[in-house]
Amino acid sequence: MLALAIADNAIYYINSVEDFWKLRIDSKSDFMVVPWRDEVKRLPILRNATIDGGVTEDPLPQSTFERIFKDIIKSSGYFGDATIHAIRRDLGKKLDGKLTHLLSRVRASTDG
Repeated sequence: MLALAIADNAIYYINSVEDFWKLRIDSKSDFMVVPWRDEVKRLPILRNATIDGGVTEDPLPQSTFERIFKDIIKSSGYFGDATIHAIRRDLGKKLDGKLTHLLSRVRASTDG
């Protein structure tokens, strides 16, 4: 996700991975709210690209994503039936509670 954000110049002051690693979190906190550019907030994360025009603002078609996804799964040596839904479900289980806690802390820091 960071590579995609850098490619889109989505975060103020971050134009490279090196810029990102230079960021320092305040010693009184264990997280940082990064300033996203408003013009990229509504763009799809995965977008279509053409040979002539490069990356567009159109979402990557689901059929293209699924083809790429299946190719990656196959080339990684996985022989099971990995689906996008199974991955989302597993990720959700791992994040359960952690993300809610983090979001409540971010909201509290920006409200007060």
